[in-house]
Amino acid sequence: MKYSFLIIFCTLALIFQSCFIPNKHQKEDMVRFGPIPYTFSNPSASFINKSTTLSVDTGRHVLQVTVNCHFKDKSAFPIDPRYHDTLTESAFLFEVFADGKPVLSSISGSNGNYWRYQYTDNTLDTLAFVSDTSSLANGGSFSVDIPFYAFHELRKGKHQFEIRISQSRFRSEHDVAVQVYDETFKHNTVRYQKSRVDKKLVYCSARFTLTVPPIYKTMLYSEKIVIHNDSVYNAYSSDNTLWKSSLPDVYWSVFYPQDQLYTSSDYQTSTTEYDAKDTFALYHYAMIDSVGFGVYDHDGLSRDDGLGFKNYCILDLAKRKSINAEFDYVKQFSIRIDAKGVGNN
Repeated sequence: MKYSFLIIFCTLALIFQSCFIPNKHQKEDMVRFGPIPYTFSNPSASFINKSTTLSVDTGRHVLQVTVNCHFKDKSAFPIDPRYHDTLTESAFLFEVFADGKPVLSSISGSNGNYWRYQYTDNTLDTLAFVSDTSSLANGGSFSVDIPFYAFHELRKGKHQFEIRISQSRFRSEHDVAVQVYDETFKHNTVRYQKSRVDKKLVYCSARFTLTVPPIYKTMLYSEKIVIHNDSVYNAYSSDNTLWKSSLPDVYWSVFYPQDQLYTSSDYQTSTTEYDAKDTFALYHYAMIDSVGFGVYDHDGLSRDDGLGFKNYCILDLAKRKSINAEFDYVKQFSIRIDAKGVGNN
C-alpha cells in the first residue's frame, strides 16, 4: 500500500510539472528587498513638505524605485478652467543614468513593470520606464522594478547611478461630457473624454552606488517548431473561426528568471510548423541558471493557449549547443545555442 501511494504521488507530480505552462505575464514572487542609501538632487516642493516620499531598494538582482504620494487634500492639483474639474491622475517617467551618462540597453520596460528583450533590431535604447496612470491623491504609489540584466552594457563592478523621476501632465479621474458638432449627421452631440492639463508637481533625482554583477550573454537561434496534429493533439481544434484556418497561430517565448517572460517572437498564422529564424540574446547572471521555453497559440480575443513548456539548465545547453526536443503538444522544438560568456568584463 505504501509503495502504491508513492507511485501515484510521483505520477501526479510528473503530470503537474509537464503540464505547467506559465502565464506570459507572470512575475517573480517573494523578492526580499533591502534599502539603498541615496542622496536627493533637485527635489520638488512635494518632497520637501513630505507630500511625496521616495524609496530605493534592491534584492535578488532587482532594483526597485518607488514614489509614494501622501497629499492631504486636492489643493495642490491643477483645475481644468473649462470644466472646473480637479485633475489628480498622472504617470511617472523613470530615467536611468550611470556615471553621468544615460544607460543604454536592449531591454525596455512597459506599463505594468514588465521588462522585455527587444529583438526587432540591433540598436540600443536609453533605459527608461513610464508607469501606469493613476491618482496621486489618496495615497497613490508608483514603482519600477528594474532587473539587473538590463544593465548588460555596463562593466561589472560599482557604478554611480542616478534615477530621474518626473511627471508633467495631469488628467481627470472621470470622463467629462463635451458638446461637439457631428459633421456626418449634422447635429449637436455629446462626447465623453478626460480633461488634461500640463503641470509639473512631483520630480527629483536620486543618486546612489550600485554594484553591477557579471552578466552572461547566450545567443538563441530558432530553427523549427512543429505542433502535433495527431492523437496527441488535434491542431485543427485550436481556433474556432469562420474567417480563417482553425490551425494555431504559433509563436514561442523565453522565460528568465523564475518563469518570468523575457521575450517572445512574432506569431505565424494558421500553421503547425513555425519556421521563422529568430535571434534572441539572453542576458543572465550565471551559467547554472535555468531558462524556460514556451510555445503558444496566439488569440486576439482571449488569453493565448499554451502548447508546451520546458525548463533547461543554461550550462547544459551551452555544452550541447542545440535543442531538438518534444514536449507537451510540441512535436519538435529546435533551436541553436551559442554561449558567449561574461559580456560586461
